[in-house]
Amino acid sequence: MSLEVTKVVPAHLDVGNLAVFDINVLDDAVTSNNKVKREAGLLALTRDNTQLLINDLFVLPTTSTDVGAVASLPPPTTVLPRGKPVPKPKEPTRWEKFAKAKGIVKRKKGSHAYDEDKQKWRPRFGAKSKKNDPMNNWITELKPGQSIPDDQ
Repeated sequence: MSLEVTKVVPAHLDVGNLAVFDINVLDDAVTSNNKVKREAGLLALTRDNTQLLINDLFVLPTTSTDVGAVASLPPPTTVLPRGKPVPKPKEPTRWEKFAKAKGIVKRKKGSHAYDEDKQKWRPRFGAKSKKNDPMNNWITELKPGQSIPDDQ
């Protein structure tokens, strides 16, 4: 396989986007109904176009880094379409403006909190949390007409 590729119509190379646009007419091998012949033709066409791109990449100026030689790509020549317009930045809400002015930073609480009485980390909510500890509710206010439970 040679490094030189010849085409009837030169392919358009956009090295900045690492793209090749080949407008040549497809040969009989690519348009064949025979699956093996068609795949071999497409493989050869892809190899030739890739070789054109790699040949242009090796002409670019390179710089030596700790990972090896690095080529700096030129700016792209083809403008790629965008499906939707670039979104506009959202205006901050009144709270976000106020928080920025006052220097308020939102911090996430962890799922565990340190219990000073037990000297260990316990979940903030749910089972085994400080809220569900029976020792925290040792005094209870009785409502009018309510009697003292017998188990106390």
